Amino acid sequence: MNNNASRKIKKILKKKSRYLSRIMENIENEQKIAIKKLQLKALIASSEEYVERSHGARSIVAHGPLSNEINQVPHNVIPATQSKPEGQHVKEYHKQIYDLQNQEMNFDKGTDATPGTGSHEQHEIMDKFRLQFEERFLNMKQDGKWKLPSGKYVEDIIYEYARNLSYESFIIDISNEDVMNLFDYNDRDFVMTNNILPEPSIDDELMEHLLRYRKDKSQELRKLVNDGLHISPYDPVKHFHYQYVHQVFSQLLPRYELRPDDFTNSHLEGWFTSNVWSIIVDACFIDLQSIEFIRGEGCSRASAQRKNTGRASPKEKAMFGRKCDGIARKVGSLDEYAISEEGRIWNGENGTKYLSDGGLKMPKIMKDMLHQKINKHGLSFVKTHQLEIIGFLHSAQYLQLLVMDIPSWYVCRIQRKPLCEFPKTLVNVDELITIIHEVLVAKLLHSFLQFFTILYVFVLLSAE
Repeated sequence: MNNNASRKIKKILKKKSRYLSRIMENIENEQKIAIKKLQLKALIASSEEYVERSHGARSIVAHGPLSNEINQVPHNVIPATQSKPEGQHVKEYHKQIYDLQNQEMNFDKGTDATPGTGSHEQHEIMDKFRLQFEERFLNMKQDGKWKLPSGKYVEDIIYEYARNLSYESFIIDISNEDVMNLFDYNDRDFVMTNNILPEPSIDDELMEHLLRYRKDKSQELRKLVNDGLHISPYDPVKHFHYQYVHQVFSQLLPRYELRPDDFTNSHLEGWFTSNVWSIIVDACFIDLQSIEFIRGEGCSRASAQRKNTGRASPKEKAMFGRKCDGIARKVGSLDEYAISEEGRIWNGENGTKYLSDGGLKMPKIMKDMLHQKINKHGLSFVKTHQLEIIGFLHSAQYLQLLVMDIPSWYVCRIQRKPLCEFPKTLVNVDELITIIHEVLVAKLLHSFLQFFTILYVFVLLSAE
């Protein structure tokens, strides 16, 4: 009995010893990560300080080399006691940062300290962004990451993929094949469908009303437009979308009748906004009295809020938000719910304007708008009610809807609806009907009405 008791005690002690060893190992790992974060922040601060000093030095050197009459050193010779040229110094400085990161984190891939091509200032900015990207990843909590069926985490996969690119972000574009190929079949399906809203549909009666205008001859459409709505009694709120559909065809028909070449000729950027997209997009939101759709080069307030995070003194210069061609925001408030970007010419899906606005600018601003809601209402509220931000991307006669949601603490997911082309003639009137349908769906079920209905119920429940 004594031998059995001693063996049991030994087993218990061994288990406790292994348990304590794991605890000590975890503490050591956390200490290493904490030390790395401190070193990274110190290097970022030192790098920024060096950049500021180097800019000041360039302003002096720009006026020409200073002659040294005592030593008579030629201007094209660098003495041994003189500091290294600025470009070389910065490259070596940032190389130390990335070497430190790769060494301590033991990643398989290296990181280029001078990505892409361009001026020295661009390299400095890109290096700074990469360091911030690294810092964001290191600050992520494991239980807040998006776990896949395979047991992997989306944030880890995206980080390994994006850390060597010139643009790093934790925004997943599920229409990007390169990004989706990072996941296996089951994980890919999970990323595309998990906690995502079902494909919406508008009311059957409204859809039937919209299809009444499916006329490919101007004479037939004119007869229908002149015939009017015939809704009695007419309720401006209840029947607004019927009036909206009728108004779109009423305003576009004269150009199809009198100036059909307008839709094929080249115009300035504002022409399509004034004569096409304001009629189809802007007018759809008139019944939302607390929302205004602002056109023109306005600054995003959500973007400005993010840029000014941490500003604590009026002496610090306030940063402006990113400029947008159109923003939907709440009247008298900083809250924003949608963005619009437009281009004068359509150069295809590989065009610079389409890629820069639709692939970089719009997703970043939409993310700012989504985080604006999170900061105000909390992540749980936004995720539970599947709130989304809408983007209207149009170049000339083309329109694409972008929808962004947040499936986890750190990742934003963006969907791209099929590209729609505004019809040049009424022969392709189905394309116009498709565009109107997409705009109605975006308004009714994706963003504005959904958010305000949920928020109204939330406020009522809170009051009770």
